[in-house]
Amino acid sequence: MQRLPRLGVNPAPAGAVAADLKAALAQDRCPCCRVTRLSDERRIWSYLYELTSDLPSRKLFDRSLGWCRSHANLAQAIASRQDMVNGARIARLYETAVMEYLDRLMAGSEGKRPPRFALQSDSPPVLTGSTCPTCAGEKDRQRANARTLAGMLLEESLRDRYLASEGLCIPHFGVVLSVADPATAAFLRKDHLGRMERLQTNLYSLQHKQNYDVHESTTTEEDGSWVEALWRFTGVTWTALLIGRRR
Repeated sequence: MQRLPRLGVNPAPAGAVAADLKAALAQDRCPCCRVTRLSDERRIWSYLYELTSDLPSRKLFDRSLGWCRSHANLAQAIASRQDMVNGARIARLYETAVMEYLDRLMAGSEGKRPPRFALQSDSPPVLTGSTCPTCAGEKDRQRANARTLAGMLLEESLRDRYLASEGLCIPHFGVVLSVADPATAAFLRKDHLGRMERLQTNLYSLQHKQNYDVHESTTTEEDGSWVEALWRFTGVTWTALLIGRRR
């Protein structure tokens, strides 16, 4: 297995991202959300498998005081369900993160040692960490993924595949639009406008057909419109892991 850079903050190779995006276009929900989630799962698994004994990475993890809420939940799922990693590896990481937190908590107390990471003795304790290790570099990775997708959409066949997909969530639509060439941006705007107009119609119809005097069944698209509205505006969060168990 190829060793990741410490903390895994560098974007994946464009070819690997393109392959993931092509596969994601054939699946449900926003393809960029799916690629981001796949990347997060791989990064956390590789971090647990490879870097729990890497001292520079451990120091940076301690400074961050661990993962953010969403990535901590993902790390729990990975340690519980994937092979070759387990809760003991998370324990190894968080043992020293707890020590760092205790050092900060006790900073300035009589007889207590100063924290390991550059806090002045006359400063109040800093009880929050730096950027989550998996969140670090996320904006750069998202822009790199957006550029890859925008480049892919220069091909007619991939535009057809995109049109057949569920399209982008609004946050990722904005990112891709910001890096796309004018022709691709016009294509994306036209497609996005059509999707949002259909969503508005389906949301209205779903409500209208709940009235007692309307004797018309809802369509599949109308039934799913409220779920689409949620992920379309905020992005997609999956409850299950996207990557199967590693052997």
